[in-house]
Amino acid sequence: MLFNKPVNQISKEEFEDFIAQKKIEGREHDYKIILPDGKNQRDGYDPINEFAKDVCAFANSIGGYLIFGVKENSGEPTDICGVEIEKDNFERLKQKLLDYVTSNIEPTIQGISFGCIEGFEDGKSVVIMYIPKSFLAPHMVRKDRAFYYRADSKNERMDVAQVRESFLSFENLRDKIINYSNGRILRLIQKETPFELSETPTAVLQLIPFSSFDFSNIDIVPGFINVNEYGIKSCINKSPYLALWGSDSRHAIDPCSYNIDGCLKCVNKNYIQIYTNGIIESLDNYTFDYYKIEYGNNKFYINDYATNISLKVKQYLDLFKELNIMTPIYVSFSLLSIKNYIAISKYGISAIPINSVKFQKDSLSTDSIINNYEQNEVNRAIKQMLDRMYRAFGVSECPTDIIH
Repeated sequence: MLFNKPVNQISKEEFEDFIAQKKIEGREHDYKIILPDGKNQRDGYDPINEFAKDVCAFANSIGGYLIFGVKENSGEPTDICGVEIEKDNFERLKQKLLDYVTSNIEPTIQGISFGCIEGFEDGKSVVIMYIPKSFLAPHMVRKDRAFYYRADSKNERMDVAQVRESFLSFENLRDKIINYSNGRILRLIQKETPFELSETPTAVLQLIPFSSFDFSNIDIVPGFINVNEYGIKSCINKSPYLALWGSDSRHAIDPCSYNIDGCLKCVNKNYIQIYTNGIIESLDNYTFDYYKIEYGNNKFYINDYATNISLKVKQYLDLFKELNIMTPIYVSFSLLSIKNYIAISKYGISAIPINSVKFQKDSLSTDSIINNYEQNEVNRAIKQMLDRMYRAFGVSECPTDIIH
């Protein structure tokens, strides 16, 4: 990684030291004298389109940095000239650059971040824009209807074979993630858990960042996190990240502990495991015991459970954002040992069967992919996943109000 910290944490001294090293433009970074501005079009030159090519090329490759306010000669930095930013106007500048990206590149690139280093000559600043490697590649520049990649210090058009390979790479990555998820479910069916499971159904929720399975350049993949550096232990000690269901200190094994995979918390026959590569796995073996006591054998209070699934997915996504893990995220929900259960609703203190449909398989799995952290996209993915669960119990879809 060019800078070993987020761009908004780079100091003036650290940046000056970086420039003093005379690092030549390459696959990971590009120097720019000025910021892109639509007013500077001339003689067929479109600065916004050139900016879009830069961003697109980095996203389609291994990610990289656009550094505004540096002069270069044959790719070697020669002077920090800085750029003018109006006082307290950096947030507006960031939004302007993001708008350029959104309106000129498709699909949308996620996870772009900015840093502003102040204090240079004449009150000028240096702006650093980090474009992460995208797991939704390939991205296309709309005006050119072309895909670009970074080749050394230049942006090159992808040919048909490269575009096809990029699409296939995404499919292969998704298949790896699904295979991993299925493998974990198989191990849970075989009772490989931190505590002994009861015979009632078990629910498993998995959130798997695509970045967790990309090994092309570990140094720059945000999904490879460190449990000590990012304080995962303190994160999962916060009650919203506890598990699929509520807590009960009478059943607590250990409030939180490190293990070979990352960090584990077990409470009330629930656990949440956060792996060092960013994967979250949460298991609930308590709720169906409670349902058995409250409503009798083989009853699944579906609306209540769906509400909690939606809530937990959103809370785990908040944790991902706190850990700077970027989308897309694969989400999987499974019910194990669920055969012959029927879905119920609740009217007052009574349990009312929604219908007479009994689930006829031993387990149920449903999944979805969250492409970005926007609320509408998160709700879409959760509803898609829960709709399949409802249909498995003879109900057409999950009620919309459960998701929101």
